[in-house]
Amino acid sequence: MANLKLEKKRESQTSCIVMSNFFIFFAYFIPFIYIPIRANDLGIENYSWIIGIIGMANIPIRVLFGFLCDRKFLRAIHMNSFCLLVATVLLFSYYYLKSFTLQIIFGILFAIPMAGINSLPTKYLVDQVGSEKFRNANGITNLFRGFGVSFGPFLAGNEKNLIY
Repeated sequence: MANLKLEKKRESQTSCIVMSNFFIFFAYFIPFIYIPIRANDLGIENYSWIIGIIGMANIPIRVLFGFLCDRKFLRAIHMNSFCLLVATVLLFSYYYLKSFTLQIIFGILFAIPMAGINSLPTKYLVDQVGSEKFRNANGITNLFRGFGVSFGPFLAGNEKNLIY
């Protein structure tokens, strides 16, 4: 059973990390719902390639983020914040990409922050709570990530049904 109490002086910071992970993963899979819909609306028949490119580019980029986390000149929390910023800018620019080629380029570029958002939290949780309390903090974070993943796409799908 998970112990929801962490170290007192770090508890508010860890709670902020847990809640931010809830909101991040609330929206994490929503683009994967709307990318095929938008591509289909634009008449792009091979829209599954866009999702496939994101998945294929994601794997080596996760390894790269792991390598960068081992270096002491970059902190994982700063790389994660940068990934969130890049993902946001790319998602706002997605509306203006009307050709298949531009959407493939978007898929490659979008894989970079998605890989970071998914792979960096373990490192910054260790930096935050230490290795002794990592299992507990990681379990709590994954619990709230699961809540976010469960509710976000569900609500986005309901919104899609209302709009379309």
